[in-house]
Amino acid sequence: MKNYKGAVFFDVDGTLVDERLEIFKPTLKTIESIQKLKENGYLVGIATGRARCYVPDMGIDFDCYVSCNGAAAEVDGQEIFNDYIPEKDLLSLIDFMEKEGIGYDLESADACYVQEKAVERFQKFIEIFRIPFQECFSVLKDPRGLKINKILIAFDTLSQFEHMKEHLSGKYSVIRHHQHFSADVGKAHMSKATGIRAVIEKLNLDMKKTYAFGDDGNDVEMLTAVGCGIAMTPHAPELDKAANYVTCGVADDGIYHGLKHFGLI
Repeated sequence: MKNYKGAVFFDVDGTLVDERLEIFKPTLKTIESIQKLKENGYLVGIATGRARCYVPDMGIDFDCYVSCNGAAAEVDGQEIFNDYIPEKDLLSLIDFMEKEGIGYDLESADACYVQEKAVERFQKFIEIFRIPFQECFSVLKDPRGLKINKILIAFDTLSQFEHMKEHLSGKYSVIRHHQHFSADVGKAHMSKATGIRAVIEKLNLDMKKTYAFGDDGNDVEMLTAVGCGIAMTPHAPELDKAANYVTCGVADDGIYHGLKHFGLI
């Protein structure tokens, strides 16, 4: 692996891109600023709730991918961390979701498996983000033997969401996505920070030279796991206490301004 001066991690949705504004690729200034960051010797990494397989080409040569809400991490194409849901737990979760009428998609870094009767629903949801469904997702046949990092769910009512949160409390977390009737299900103590810490430890990086940009509730741990956490505008209220600095939004080149503020470019 390369030697890096430090590292900067970027959330995807609401940070690099924003489907709410129909911005599906980073702005030109964002791309240029991250490329400059690389030239200055910093590792540039994605830290996302998405599976690695449906993080699109953004025109940026990222060195690192922390995916599935931190359950998987790779640097320079080498896997350094991968944490799975035990098969017994996975089958129990599937049984619960089937009984509750909750649609689900089982995700690993490299592949995603959608409940057969939920295919059309997930296809419509994924298309909101301009993600090519056929390239990344297949119909679930048999969950046994699969190494699954996290589960993407789709629910019809908030009561279904709250019931699942309550049912899984303590062992698994259920993190809702902004503006959508969908959520990520993963181990209770798993977060983007888990994967990021694995990267920092593997590369023996100076914590003072590590940064992260995020906007949503699942970015709280990430922003506090690095030397400096930067919140986008808008951002979830939980980030107010977690962030060291607030930059502007995706459309206003918030990443560029954040990197400039800290003298990284």
